[in-house]
Amino acid sequence: MTMVVSALMTWVLLSDYDSGTDEALASEAGQKALYLDLSPAFLVTLNHLERQRYMQVFVTALARDPKALRVMEQHLPLIRHELNLLFGGQDFEVLLTDEGKQALRQESKDLINELLRRESPGATIEQVLFTNFVMQ
Repeated sequence: MTMVVSALMTWVLLSDYDSGTDEALASEAGQKALYLDLSPAFLVTLNHLERQRYMQVFVTALARDPKALRVMEQHLPLIRHELNLLFGGQDFEVLLTDEGKQALRQESKDLINELLRRESPGATIEQVLFTNFVMQ
């Protein structure tokens, strides 16, 4: 009898846990990744050791909410302006490292999300992707 009660309790506990997990997974799966390409590529000059260097970055934003991408499209001139300023103020040496590039992606995401918060509270992007990154 103890074995039956134990098995029943295990089944009840696991079935409740699984249904909650399935619902959470279903809600995440329902939100597909949406992308907005910020064309044309960004091209900025960077000073390094008294020489002029160039950085070209192709940027794409990833969001799950279509509203965020619509707001981005509406305010694209402002977003591009702010990203140009951010990219142009970078240290060439730092960007030679993977950590530097990842930090720049995070700064770009934070900058875009701050602009989106000002224009449309609740609209955010999930990631900024550098689909091509060239420095010379």
